[in-house]
Amino acid sequence: MSNRVLGLDIGGVLNNHDEALSALRILKSRFSKVIIVSRVSALTDEGLEHRKRSLEWLDRKGFYETLGIDSSNVYFCNEHRDKAPICRDLEVTDFVDDRLEVLGALYELGIRNLFLYNPRYLEVERNKQYLDKVKVVENWAELEEIF
Repeated sequence: MSNRVLGLDIGGVLNNHDEALSALRILKSRFSKVIIVSRVSALTDEGLEHRKRSLEWLDRKGFYETLGIDSSNVYFCNEHRDKAPICRDLEVTDFVDDRLEVLGALYELGIRNLFLYNPRYLEVERNKQYLDKVKVVENWAELEEIF
């Protein structure tokens, strides 16, 4: 088995859950571990409720079963850039996110297999210094081919 660890964002990446689940059924065997890292503020009651709903959504849509994980493999942070130290500590080797800002922070910590999923072009413009450090993908079929 590979020693690669795949990290995934929820919003913007797993939203098209049917396509994501189909691809992840195949891709999970290429990684020793899959984790999910998402930004949801914990500083408010609304943020705590959002975390709870996110965990329930992952379960209801079948991500835990498909990936062979449970909620202990899901990590939340308060700011987008806070995903980077979590991923470093969990030895993530590959990460898929829809924000170049996040991938730039991961690149700065030495993670090199970075995939910008269906990017928001205004956000890309603000972080364009990292664009040549990532692979832009528009859908899960492209990710499946790459991995």
